[in-house]
Amino acid sequence: MWNEYLTIVVLFLLSLLVLYTARNSGRRRFPGPTPFPIIGNIIPPGQIWKKLAVLGQEYGPVFSLRTFGKPMLVLNGAAIAREILDVKSAIYWSRPVPKLIELAGMDRGVLFENDPIRLRQSRKMLNIILSPRKLENYRSVMEKYVVQFLNNLLESPERFSEHIRSVPGGITLEMSHGYKIHGAHDPVIEMADITVQNFSKANRFGSHITNFFPSVADLPSFLPGMGFKRDAISWRNQAEHLCEQTYKFAKDEIAKGIAKPSMVSQALEKPEEYSEYIIKYTSTQVYSGGADTTVSSLLTFFSTMVRYPDVQRKAQVEIDCITGGDRLPLYSDRINLPYMNAVLTEMIRLYLPIPVVARVPAEDDVHNGYYISKDTLIIINLWAMLRDETLYPDPDVFRPERWLSKEYDAKLDPWGIAFGFGRRICPGRDLAEQLLFTTIACTLSAFDISPAKDDRGEAIMPSGEYTDGGIISPLPFECTIRPRSSRARELVMNAVNEVDLCL
Repeated sequence: MWNEYLTIVVLFLLSLLVLYTARNSGRRRFPGPTPFPIIGNIIPPGQIWKKLAVLGQEYGPVFSLRTFGKPMLVLNGAAIAREILDVKSAIYWSRPVPKLIELAGMDRGVLFENDPIRLRQSRKMLNIILSPRKLENYRSVMEKYVVQFLNNLLESPERFSEHIRSVPGGITLEMSHGYKIHGAHDPVIEMADITVQNFSKANRFGSHITNFFPSVADLPSFLPGMGFKRDAISWRNQAEHLCEQTYKFAKDEIAKGIAKPSMVSQALEKPEEYSEYIIKYTSTQVYSGGADTTVSSLLTFFSTMVRYPDVQRKAQVEIDCITGGDRLPLYSDRINLPYMNAVLTEMIRLYLPIPVVARVPAEDDVHNGYYISKDTLIIINLWAMLRDETLYPDPDVFRPERWLSKEYDAKLDPWGIAFGFGRRICPGRDLAEQLLFTTIACTLSAFDISPAKDDRGEAIMPSGEYTDGGIISPLPFECTIRPRSSRARELVMNAVNEVDLCL
């Protein structure tokens, strides 16, 4: 009996080996580490972008991998990424949908939409609020939430990480659904945060077996290792609840005649252009697609200011020269704040929230004589691109001054890399830039940020380390936040009185 089982297993493994050999013969592929038979290349889980960057030091800016028969192409260089993803955008526009994302119902909406018609409709709908011209209509909304954030820092600075969450959350929900949040513990914000956390877990590269072997999801739930199926059901219910509740709120406000202008309200006026499916899931992703990345960048800002006090001082001096210390900075001041711009740009380069994204080609392709099959997973290592020492000398050093030099051209701009390539460029770039700049400039104008102290009065420095996942953030840290002066406190309090803070 056991001999029969052993024979079956051996024959199965031999058939896999034959299939593997057949699929790898006769085609010239990009070089890469030699895969083991059947299992292919083994990459330990955990911050995969760093491991791929190390492999790139040996195999170059583009190299191939294979895992359990699945071909992969790693793009560690910005130049090759542009050649493939920008120039050939008609081929490399599709985004792979991890099986766990599908099981959790998070594949609906613009992020993972691979139907070209629906994708075009979704991106058009996003432009209702996210185009540079339309964003001007929401400038007062942005300033309102930034001022509320500054006021929260005055009242409870130790809860800064909690206050940060309400800034992008409040702005995006008001823009997308006309919903005004009710404090840091707003039920919609809390519900949305849970959904975003679930998404990051489901989308973590290489951490779930079902993302490599989708058929595993068909196995009975009672088997060992099938806990992900229960998680997926829970995550699906939570994501659907968020989508339905926010959509219902927007429609109810419209029916009452009291709706604020929002993406949903404007899209519902054009049923011939946008189906209910498009409206519901596209609007939900305005928050889920952008809030957590912005939160990550704002946490990075506080951590960075603690670790680089000289940078903080230089930025404050520049801001004071423009405002005279008599007002808070505005987004319109950005053109006159080159060092502040440089600080933000260097933050995005060194600490981008999404280090890796992926694509799949729509058809077989040959690039520079190398074959890329349509089932190839294209891994775009943004983290490695922005730490390329041939482009950015001393890439691991936080040095804003590098962006004050004219030696860097537009192709090296971290914003142009961090927000993607080709037809999948993030549509929220302008909102992210405006929100981050306004929040950071106003915070530095009003507050000093310094290390927290332990019981012996010694500084507790942030580790500078980041979490793992689809969206990464600094590991939890503490800091001390104080008004720069009595005048700075007064400016914040005056700003509070000047804006509508009925949140």
